[in-house]
Amino acid sequence: MYYIVFCILLFFSLVEVVTHKRNWLCFDAVYALMTFMVMFRYGQLTDYYSYELDYYYPGMAGIRDPFYTIITEFLKMIGVSFWGYVMVVGAVTMGLAYPFFSRYCNKSVTSLLIFYTYFFLILPMSGIRQGIAVCLLLYAFHLLMENKKKTFYIVIGVGCFIHMTLFAVIVIALFYDKKFYNEWYVASALAGLSLFALVTPDLTAYIPEFLSNRSLGEYEDSRLIQIAIRLLLILPVIYIKPQYGTLTYYAKAICIIGYTIYCVTAFSSMISGRLEFYYRVFMCMFVACVIYIEEKSRLKEFILIGIIMVHMVIFFKNMNAFISQGDYDPDKVTMFNFPYVSILDQDELREYKLEQ
Repeated sequence: MYYIVFCILLFFSLVEVVTHKRNWLCFDAVYALMTFMVMFRYGQLTDYYSYELDYYYPGMAGIRDPFYTIITEFLKMIGVSFWGYVMVVGAVTMGLAYPFFSRYCNKSVTSLLIFYTYFFLILPMSGIRQGIAVCLLLYAFHLLMENKKKTFYIVIGVGCFIHMTLFAVIVIALFYDKKFYNEWYVASALAGLSLFALVTPDLTAYIPEFLSNRSLGEYEDSRLIQIAIRLLLILPVIYIKPQYGTLTYYAKAICIIGYTIYCVTAFSSMISGRLEFYYRVFMCMFVACVIYIEEKSRLKEFILIGIIMVHMVIFFKNMNAFISQGDYDPDKVTMFNFPYVSILDQDELREYKLEQ
């Protein structure tokens, strides 16, 4: 299932980049399929069993944000099982993100590919609370575009009681519309920040446990690989020169802010990765704007194809990480055949696991 969705998105993304034509039917069909994948998954990816443990035995897995606790206790009070909880939260999470993709990404298949290969697999499919937080940010983005910053702050404040890291997005409201994104200055600053991130020692051992007790996706890679991947994504963002006040300009600004925060917090790959989610997700909006708003050129098409190829690599890297973190039998499961297991065929999961 993972690979069917990936291949569909990859093919139609390349078509979209070359033809500059929307395929809303493909977008809606795949988005619906992804929603069902989140709702009916069973026992897979990093945090599934931690959330199940916390659902039935609150506090044992260390997941205790106030509003999240209220949600889980209410669902248990009305007799909802953990499977039901996964279905409800999965549907709500994907529902929150849909207006953003529809309104600000023009239902771009390329945007959905970026979301799928990185955010979808790590957050809604695994890190449930931060998945809700990221999608809540996407839902609230229209408040910034409508200049309703006070309401935006209120929504984000509520979201912080689901996942504390959401407080970091306040920076978006403060700086996304500033007029200081000169390409030369930005490139010089980011070069210095990249070097800083590369040489900064890892201080994860000194970080509070609630921020550093989990391992997801590419966090286990070397610092050099992590920064190299991000440079391959941020350099095209710097190259594109949108007009001030356009969606492309705002998306570019948010991506640059995100890379800055990533570098500044690089003393812990966990913290930098967690905070970066809220900014890097706007790469989805950036590529859609380049396809449909910015002036067309062959070079921009090559840049977009390059971004797609980077996310193709990210997809397989994450598949490989999920295998090692999930104790799968390497003789049966590789990064090219990682199985999707649903609640309808949950017994199959034992076939792929190492014997305990």
